Amino acid sequence: MSYFNFFKKILVLNFVFISNIFCENKPNFAITYSFEESKRLGDKILLYCKTKWLAHKYNLQLFFEPFPYSEQFNVSKLETFAQKEKLDLFRNKIKIDSEYQLINHLNSIKEDTLFIAHFWTNINGNDFLKNQTVVSMLDSLLYNCDCLYLSTIQDEKFGQIIKKALKPIAVPKKVDLPEDRITVAVHIRKGGGYDPEIVAEQYFDLPEYNIFKNCNINKIDNTLNQRSSVPEYSIDKAFPSLFPPEQFYVDQIMNMSDLLKDFPMFVYVFTDDKKPQELVERLKNKIKKNNIIFATRSTQNLHDKNVIEDLYIMSQFDCLIRGSSHFSWASQMLGKHKIIISVQHATWISDTRLIVDKINVFLRQPEINDPKKIIFDNLLNRI
Repeated sequence: MSYFNFFKKILVLNFVFISNIFCENKPNFAITYSFEESKRLGDKILLYCKTKWLAHKYNLQLFFEPFPYSEQFNVSKLETFAQKEKLDLFRNKIKIDSEYQLINHLNSIKEDTLFIAHFWTNINGNDFLKNQTVVSMLDSLLYNCDCLYLSTIQDEKFGQIIKKALKPIAVPKKVDLPEDRITVAVHIRKGGGYDPEIVAEQYFDLPEYNIFKNCNINKIDNTLNQRSSVPEYSIDKAFPSLFPPEQFYVDQIMNMSDLLKDFPMFVYVFTDDKKPQELVERLKNKIKKNNIIFATRSTQNLHDKNVIEDLYIMSQFDCLIRGSSHFSWASQMLGKHKIIISVQHATWISDTRLIVDKINVFLRQPEINDPKKIIFDNLLNRI
């Protein structure tokens, strides 16, 4: 071997050695999720959106776990599926309970790692919601929902990703919504045969109480009495913000009308109630406002009927009133509602009386090409 080739080889080896020192290969990180505590469609969409946000924010590969109905959404064509052989490439797998945990791992782990989010994984807060109190795990879920919704607005790219992913592959037939009225979607979850019975009285007269107008909730005795004639377990006892009484919807439809200066409204009730028309008649009889036209499905409703169609059509309305259902929240993520009123917290003040004591109201400026932009600009500028 010539001296030239010998020294050339030594230089190459030294270069490789130095490169390995200063250009150390970065570990490969990815993220997926586990459906252990996610039961219904809205829960699964929430978990997907939460994990997608973390993947988007920290530039992680997302491995998509399919769920019932997911094959009917664009997401099933856009994401990389979580196949076993791909996940097995990661010897290190870590379940994460919070975004802070994820950040710490990303800054400290030196080997290829698959992170696994779950239903209760918390994402970091949003400055817009800094005054919102988080006490329980359910509060945390609602807070996460609000943070994710605001992220779709503040991060335009993420908003486009989510809207594209949640759009049905076969877009349901467009509903002819009235152009001369402000359209309001109201989502009322009743269980539809899936959940246990509801025990709260649905209507009550508390003239001194209207949380929308910032009345003092402390005026109401919030002592929870001993249970007597109610069942040991009821779904609204377990998840009060998910199943608010019909009085909440009466109050918020009337508040929406006040907010819009009694502008003509078209209110459509989306529900899994087995008798939707009877539900709407009860609302109409309580509200009694001439500027509102009500409508709902005339056919039988159940928890597993009209699922994709309802989720998509609900997103097409101008405004949305909802409980804390993740199904209607998914529609909120897909849509461009100008006004959203939702339950933030509900509490039992007696054996059979459940009230909503905190709500969230989002006011969003209409887009330039919105046909009702002038109407909303005029109405919302007065607030």
